[in-house]
Amino acid sequence: MGEQGYLSYKIENGEVTITKCDKSASGELVIPDTIEGNPVTRIGSYAFRECTSLTSITIGNGVTSIGTGAFWKCTSLASVMVGKGVTRINHGAFKECSSLVIIIFKGNAPEIKRYWSGPDGFPPEPAEYPGAFSDVYATAYYPAGNSTWTKDVMQDITWAPYERHEGYLFEIKNGKVTIIKRDKSASGELVIPDAIEGYPVTSIGDYAFSGCISLTSITISDGVTSIGERAFIGCTSLTSITIPNSVTRINDGAFKECRSLTSITFKGNAPEIRHRGRYLPGNHIVLDCVGAFADVTATAYYPADNDTWTKFHKSEWRYGGSIKWVPYERHTD
Repeated sequence: MGEQGYLSYKIENGEVTITKCDKSASGELVIPDTIEGNPVTRIGSYAFRECTSLTSITIGNGVTSIGTGAFWKCTSLASVMVGKGVTRINHGAFKECSSLVIIIFKGNAPEIKRYWSGPDGFPPEPAEYPGAFSDVYATAYYPAGNSTWTKDVMQDITWAPYERHEGYLFEIKNGKVTIIKRDKSASGELVIPDAIEGYPVTSIGDYAFSGCISLTSITISDGVTSIGERAFIGCTSLTSITIPNSVTRINDGAFKECRSLTSITFKGNAPEIRHRGRYLPGNHIVLDCVGAFADVTATAYYPADNDTWTKFHKSEWRYGGSIKWVPYERHTD
């Protein structure tokens, strides 16, 4: 047995099993590929149970098995990246992760265990247990064209295929592109493309750029209409962003924790700020409202001649953070 950071582990036959995570762990957590020079291959049963401050988990490509109830009741966990090596996910692995909105699988479809027969024949017959994503309202993405992803695997939640292009994972639906994830190696100034593989980019998905800590400037192409929940959360080097007149909706927390952000330029109408209802067991809904720019102190510029920018639309409840609103004039020849 040993400890590394928040994680406790055991080593057997040269392979590491994560057995427990300290409940004080918070924010993003990347499960390491190796510990003490040995590959991390398993996440043990209930290892992360009730780690309620974790928001994002990245599971390395060497992990093959995720144990029963491994992330049960991680109620702040919103995004999960599952490595290529995972071949089995046991029942209830993500049960009651009520904030979970996006799961990305990098490889083949794993076996998702639904039945269990205990030691000494107890229970006498195999018993059906909750699915891996029981009480979760999320979308899970899998590699397009991978034939291992069948209907038998894709149960409990919404499933959609993704494509890859120059550092982006994206979904094509009805001839339009939603960016699902951007490689975290992105740095400096970034212009989100107008189109990918000939299809127009219209949406930036939930958590798509989360943790891209080396980005300093973002220009969103004219054609994007929606910016997802926590799309840019934790982009701590981001200093400026330009939002085109095509954007009509920004979801809650889109730029949360972008603490270097000082300049926001809106080129069009005031967008709708959409707040998310989080489902709890029993179908109860809790409205999470932090504002699009929570934890941000910045100046936001908007067109002076645009009457959609009312006091209501610039309210702290909608945008959060500490935002100074400044109108600008547009020069036309």
